[in-house]
Amino acid sequence: MDFQEWDNMYRRITRWELKLEKSNDEGMKEILSMQKKEANDLFSRFIEDNYLEWLNGTEEAPAMSHTLLQKKVFPHLNKKTFLMVIDNLRYDQWKVLQPVLSEYFTIEEEDNYYGILPTATQYARNALFAGLMPTEIARKYPKKWKNDDDEGRKEFI
Repeated sequence: MDFQEWDNMYRRITRWELKLEKSNDEGMKEILSMQKKEANDLFSRFIEDNYLEWLNGTEEAPAMSHTLLQKKVFPHLNKKTFLMVIDNLRYDQWKVLQPVLSEYFTIEEEDNYYGILPTATQYARNALFAGLMPTEIARKYPKKWKNDDDEGRKEFI
């Protein structure tokens, strides 16, 4: 499967999880749990097989932390646009929040993106707002970037 097919698979599994949350059918919950574990194992292999090619540009890459704003937000800046960043928000959590936010905002598009590795906030959030991978940030702004063993907050932005 490609990255879009994996995204679709994740959405289907999540929809079933949310539906089964309201059910007492433990057998169906167990089956879905096993399917999710198998999908997670296969997805991990998919990432291992493709991640470097995405970063090197030798394969078409999905929107990732460092390319998300360029690919998904900047094209909409010709109209009123609201960007809300919630750290570590999973798709299932988004689906719970979505009806509440829909009361205040028009949601025109719903899409997932692939976080960079490591996914820790200090790397992913900085990559998101800088539009650069952490190594690029460190190289371009060495006085501002803090490594794991440096004192102080690990935030560039």
